[in-house]
Amino acid sequence: GLGDVYKRQAIDFSGARRLLDVGGGPGTAALVFAAANPELQCVVFDLPETTAIARGQIAASGLADRVTAVDGDFHVDGFGAGFDVVYVSNIIHMLTPDDTAMIARKAHAALVPGGRLMFKDFYLDDTRTAPAHAARFSVNMLVGTAGGKSYTLSEAKAIMAAAGFGDFTEAPVGGRSLVVVGTRS
Repeated sequence: GLGDVYKRQAIDFSGARRLLDVGGGPGTAALVFAAANPELQCVVFDLPETTAIARGQIAASGLADRVTAVDGDFHVDGFGAGFDVVYVSNIIHMLTPDDTAMIARKAHAALVPGGRLMFKDFYLDDTRTAPAHAARFSVNMLVGTAGGKSYTLSEAKAIMAAAGFGDFTEAPVGGRSLVVVGTRS
């Protein structure tokens, strides 16, 4: 199951106490991260109709002491402050580069110095034609969204760098996704 995928993955939450899951949906990732990392407090940030579902999942999980949900629209609202990790999963492929840059800037403002921004997505290599699944997905996003696309790793890192992140690492996660991690300077 999903929990096994996240337990095996290479994301490093060491030293992290507060995590914000932007566009966190029903709270699945936040609940898995909290279950696997007993020191971690997680906040799911999403639209009200989605956080209503997340609150039900959180209540059922037995982790309501460490996982909460906050209503917000990442296009409009700030992300708060004092977080050690901002996790953005499968969001940027729906966004234009300008909107992705806005997310990175809001994440920077929400993070403590040394905090980490994590963009999980399907990434293209610099040829933009491989891997094939990401290239096909990019065409789908171009057709199905106003400005979405699959990003290359270098594009994602450049956007993060412009927002004040550095010391980039990559962690492979379940399936064909990667998490690009940048540290707030």
